[in-house]
Amino acid sequence: MSVGERTFEGSPENIASALTKALGSVDRDLMARVEESLWRFPLACLQWIADVATVYWGECSYKTSEWRESVATAAELHRLLGFEIERSKNWALDPQQRLVYSQAEQIQFLLQEPL
Repeated sequence: MSVGERTFEGSPENIASALTKALGSVDRDLMARVEESLWRFPLACLQWIADVATVYWGECSYKTSEWRESVATAAELHRLLGFEIERSKNWALDPQQRLVYSQAEQIQFLLQEPL
């Protein structure tokens, strides 16, 4: 399986590691730009996170304990994105920020818990 230009085995450990890296990237960016929120996040980085989330969504089996770390990290990233999306619903976003917002919504959807 490939994410961006990187190829890796779609194991629970690799996906958990990729999600942890994604969560760390978003968290670091938000801490550096508290006033601007997520919407100045580099779009290319967010696309990589969307790729990871897509792989997670397609591969994850919620019925096995092997995926526990991935599910927990995905849930944390889902909550963080949800908070940022909700917090900025009424903001006037420029076109670039709207792309980031849309991508964040897509990632949040991919990381949602099963029904």
